[in-house]
Amino acid sequence: MKKLLLIAAMAVASFTASAQVESQKTKFGVAFEAGIPSGDAGDAYSLAIGGSVFVEKPVAASFAVTGSAGYTSWSPKKEFKDFFDSYGVIPVKAGAKYYFGKNFYGQGELGAAFGTNDGAKTGFIWAPGVGISYPVSDKTDFDAGVRYESFSVEEFNMGQIAFRVALKF
Repeated sequence: MKKLLLIAAMAVASFTASAQVESQKTKFGVAFEAGIPSGDAGDAYSLAIGGSVFVEKPVAASFAVTGSAGYTSWSPKKEFKDFFDSYGVIPVKAGAKYYFGKNFYGQGELGAAFGTNDGAKTGFIWAPGVGISYPVSDKTDFDAGVRYESFSVEEFNMGQIAFRVALKF
């Protein structure tokens, strides 16, 4: 009898979790991002501006897997503009997002940062952050967040405190 009750409880829990995930749809989005360089990058660059596209796939009631790709341009400080141009990077990341309550979340992503300048290298990128996602219609959410993002190319650390505003569809 105990085994039967355990199996029934597991079936109900499985159905409930499945129903919650099925009611949540995969969301795609576009984002505008701006960052304040830090670390080695803070010495040479004044601003990071970019955009990205992303996907968020729910796998449990409060948990989703994520993926993103975009472009970020790092602008040199005024005193360095004669020595080097802006630095472009294409970050490609995958990660996870956990919702604390209905709208607030924590997120972590890992991936690769592909340099776009001549001779630029590819580096490992990581980005933990927090944010809020708020529905503005039946199919669209407004998303805003802040994260620390860092990647290293050879011995140079490109870090930023990045702010993001996005729409998810």
